[in-house]
Amino acid sequence: MNQQQEHYRQRTVALLTNYQLLELTLKMYIGTSYDYIQMLVADHIHFDFSIKDVESYPLERLLNVFGKMNDNTDL
Repeated sequence: MNQQQEHYRQRTVALLTNYQLLELTLKMYIGTSYDYIQMLVADHIHFDFSIKDVESYPLERLLNVFGKMNDNTDL
């Protein structure tokens, strides 16, 4: 493999890693939020969402869910 191909491969892996980390972080944020909501409303209403509900979501869907849970428009 020549130097240009190796650079391309390394850059591609780095970019994909960043997206995977973003996806994992969103899943953890949403899952933690669901746990917190469940703790707050448990005695009042049924709330049965958990991190398992979002484990298989693609990044776009995670961003949509996150946008509904967080009103920080800059983020």
